Amino acid sequence: MTSSLSGLSQLPGLVAASCLDLQPCRLRWPGEEAEEKQQAGSDSNRRCQQDAVTAAQLVDGHPVLPASAVRGAVRPAKLEDSPLQLRSPPCSSGLASLLTALVFTSPVPSHPSVDMIMAVIESFRFLPGLAECPLIVTCDGPGKVCGEVRPKKGFVTQELASNYALYVQRLRQIFGDEAVLVLPEREGFGRAVKAAVACVTTPYVLICQHDNMFMRPVDLEGVLQLMQAHPDDLKCVHFVSPKSTYELGPDAGKESGAAPQLQRIEDRLGRLAGSSREFNCLEGTKSMTFWPMPSWLERNHVCSTAHYRDFVLGPGTKLKPGQFIEETFGQRMRQDLAAGGDHRKYGIHRLLDCPESATQHLDGRAYLPAAEVARRGWRTSDLYQRLEKQHEAWLSDLLAEEEKKKD
Repeated sequence: MTSSLSGLSQLPGLVAASCLDLQPCRLRWPGEEAEEKQQAGSDSNRRCQQDAVTAAQLVDGHPVLPASAVRGAVRPAKLEDSPLQLRSPPCSSGLASLLTALVFTSPVPSHPSVDMIMAVIESFRFLPGLAECPLIVTCDGPGKVCGEVRPKKGFVTQELASNYALYVQRLRQIFGDEAVLVLPEREGFGRAVKAAVACVTTPYVLICQHDNMFMRPVDLEGVLQLMQAHPDDLKCVHFVSPKSTYELGPDAGKESGAAPQLQRIEDRLGRLAGSSREFNCLEGTKSMTFWPMPSWLERNHVCSTAHYRDFVLGPGTKLKPGQFIEETFGQRMRQDLAAGGDHRKYGIHRLLDCPESATQHLDGRAYLPAAEVARRGWRTSDLYQRLEKQHEAWLSDLLAEEEKKKD
């Protein structure tokens, strides 16, 4: 499945050249060119405001695929560009009709390399069935071109905008036009989510940023079954993150199980929404434990599509370009709960399936692709190799269990 090269030059802030003429530029990585940054002076912001240019002034007019044509597509069976390579676990075929995976990306120094986002999407294989679900990659507009990079202001250099164009071009070649939503202007994460959710036709979405990968198995199908069984309570489910790991109680390892010890999480986030509780589909079936979250967060999560459209991003949520949902809706939610509001209308919980983090933040602004690490002569991280070994061990056990069931 390949895409045409049309549409890339319509991105705001790209250089005046056709896609075929674009060449990757050498970026100034974090920590380099420190002296140049110091010499920028106090007039840098004013210069950006005066010299910022829009797409209409810089591009030669190829059309961007309209959002109405983006409906998602199943990713290729093998992602050749991914530094992480995992085998697909056995899964139910019904998951693909329930959920669409939404991945969000924006300019970072590692572009035009697709290493980071490919590793994140490949990590979907830790969640049986997720890699077979429809995928939409949403590419935010790069922003305004000026003399410096200021992500929160939406300012990029011409160098970064050019590399971002090559990056988006590569994504469209890998996944196809119908799976890549290119926003015509820089919107920021909150408004990008709103644009992507509007393209979704499944009842649930998984939200994932381009630098937040999965690290271990999660029973996604079980989560969705519980969300379907308890739609008034479980509207949005987050996964254990590095800042929300927990310990098991003194009964860990016993048949009765052990209750999660959540004091560290509650000390940081509070208990405005109450304590953890168990949900199951039917009496006697396997249950899962969830902790009601006191505020909205942006990390990887599964949510009801209707809940996103009608409530989280409904008429009551006003998002300015560059804003996050947690800055607006999230703050309003926390204030409401502090005043005694009902948590059920928000329905955001964290799945407590394992004390270890299910995700890891790769930090897109500091991420270095393997080729750049090698060029500098630095020691290469073994993160992907470790994940491949962990995944293979888990998959082998899973397949062995499947064989036993057949016998």
